[in-house]
Amino acid sequence: MSIKYIKVPSYDLYSDMAYKYKNGELRIPEHRYIMAQHLRRCLTSDEVVHHKNGDDSDNRLSNLLLTDKSNHSKIHRKLYSDRIARWQARRAKSVVNAELARNKLLSDST
Repeated sequence: MSIKYIKVPSYDLYSDMAYKYKNGELRIPEHRYIMAQHLRRCLTSDEVVHHKNGDDSDNRLSNLLLTDKSNHSKIHRKLYSDRIARWQARRAKSVVNAELARNKLLSDST
């Protein structure tokens, strides 16, 4: 998964959002360009385009959410905490299963 950049000419309506490369090219992350086209305005530096499904290469408008930096952090904190909770639950279950298997081996050997 990687972010795709679009080359834009200097006269493009959205060129103000572009990163200027050493060779003079102007490029905009595709997901920001798509959202700007949808809104028909440039995005501000405080606006973040979030990929709902987590796939940075999936730039369908239905997968993009415009938010600010603060809310974007909250979205990722929630996703991260949910992942940790699921991992902890799986780990706890495997520890219990390992303990049950160990106890069964001990009881079978006696």
